[in-house]
Amino acid sequence: MSGKGKISILIMREDAGVRRLKVSPGFLRALIWLFVLFCAAAGLAGYASYYYWKESTARTAENALLRDETEASKDQLVKLASLEGILKGGDQTELKTLLGSYNADAAERLECQPPEPETPPAPVAPGSEAPKETPECPKVDLRGIFDKVDLTLAGVDNFKATLDNKHVRIAFDLSNVSPQTALSGDAECQLLTNAGDLIPLKTKREDLNFQIQRFKQVSASGALPPKVEPADVYGVKMIIKDPDGKIIFSNVYPLSKS
Repeated sequence: MSGKGKISILIMREDAGVRRLKVSPGFLRALIWLFVLFCAAAGLAGYASYYYWKESTARTAENALLRDETEASKDQLVKLASLEGILKGGDQTELKTLLGSYNADAAERLECQPPEPETPPAPVAPGSEAPKETPECPKVDLRGIFDKVDLTLAGVDNFKATLDNKHVRIAFDLSNVSPQTALSGDAECQLLTNAGDLIPLKTKREDLNFQIQRFKQVSASGALPPKVEPADVYGVKMIIKDPDGKIIFSNVYPLSKS
């Protein structure tokens, strides 16, 4: 066959004669390149399908997380609205009921303040000692303690705080609500006592520092401060700040005692 000749393809069958098919080299090369391009296109289509399926799955999970956070925020707003109305009304019974839903021990502290007398106290006779006044209980800033801050930048799920042998162990799942940009910052924990005091919990700094794109499991531990007994601790207040020190998330979680 010459350089410009055609390629002959012989087709033989047992029950028929021999047939000859002449194909030009250019046509044969075009057929091979067409097959290669078809395989490449199929591979790219498969990769694109897998990539967009993975992205769709991630978006679905993020949307579900946002819906859960939205519902939690709505419930928190309803509680805060009720709390604000009770605080403005000054009804001690309703205030005790609401506070008891957060902490029964703290609710009992409202009973230590005696009610105002309806009649003025009797005058003290000369030479006798005046009756000692019962000291008033310190006021508890419920808004400052239980107000939740959530700028929808960081998600906190599966939060667990346990107390064992005067050591507090904390674990939670931290997620980036906007994974298009990295999320960095640090978190700090404060112990909430039954008296309404917030005491910093000392932990390793590197345990609560983070820089994530999507998700991270965080765990930390610290010892109870001196003069603080396990029975005095109600919960843990988790505060998350961005690199500039701005609070992007804050919430109070009850403490489980083992």
